[in-house]
Amino acid sequence: MIESLLAGFLALFAPDSPVLQGYVEGDYLHVGPVTAGELTALSVAEGDRVSLGDLLFALDTTLAQAALSVARDGLAEAEARLADMEKGKRPEEMAALAARLEQARAALDLSKTELTRAKALVARGAAPRERLDQAERDYQRDRAFFDEQAQEYEIGLQGERSDLLAAQRAVVGQRRSDVARAEKDLADRRRSAPAAGRVVDVYYRVGEVVPQGAPVLTLLPPDRVKVVFFVPETSLGALSLGQVVPFSCDGCAPGLSAKVTHIGDQVEYTPPVLYSVKFRAKLVVRVEATPTGNALALHPGQPVDIDPAVLGEGATP
Repeated sequence: MIESLLAGFLALFAPDSPVLQGYVEGDYLHVGPVTAGELTALSVAEGDRVSLGDLLFALDTTLAQAALSVARDGLAEAEARLADMEKGKRPEEMAALAARLEQARAALDLSKTELTRAKALVARGAAPRERLDQAERDYQRDRAFFDEQAQEYEIGLQGERSDLLAAQRAVVGQRRSDVARAEKDLADRRRSAPAAGRVVDVYYRVGEVVPQGAPVLTLLPPDRVKVVFFVPETSLGALSLGQVVPFSCDGCAPGLSAKVTHIGDQVEYTPPVLYSVKFRAKLVVRVEATPTGNALALHPGQPVDIDPAVLGEGATP
């Protein structure tokens, strides 16, 4: 009994254990809908492994589908209106313009003939000068009317005015934007996995209403799992970025390792989670490393031990 108590007392004040202490940390992806809605499908459960693009969940699409249908109808109407404006007036409208143009041409021909006759009569003294003046006024009037009708007929062949066409094209562009927005809103009601990983938590079930921006589930991709450990500041020079460090943990397979991806630039006291009688007063630097094997076999919060040999032969923390 005395020997056992003495052994425990000596262990309490013995030199530090030849390991570096650390733990597993995870940067989670919180996956939720862009808009609020009722959850109608949930394709995963906690602990499931998913691949990139796998369907995770879906919200009710009734209103989104109706909005898309309205937007598509509006686009079809605007495009039809633009096509009608670009191809010119309808056949019956062009026929009326052609009839007025022929009437103007006939009136011009008549006034031209009358002007020629009046000039001949006045030249022979068979008609007064007033008749020639009236014939010239009638000719100028009919000529102006003919030019006006010819211009209207030409415009009818070309379609609407350029400013009206530009305005209608702008309407078509707006309707296309409405369709694209409605299509995106419909697509956003189905969320797929943004990365491969493990489903950690599920917060909503089918039938519940999910608020906008609230996560439906939490996903942990393997590249977001890291090993965090703390190196005494006196031994910091032995580590470098890209260095592979072996580590172990309770219940884990042997031969685990991780590649150093970050070395902190600030010295701190040992974090409270790693406090011990023998380790509490050390100044340490935080180091992060990415596991080189199956990262999803590790669990955030799990304690790990790093072989101090990474700090040099015989080094101890």
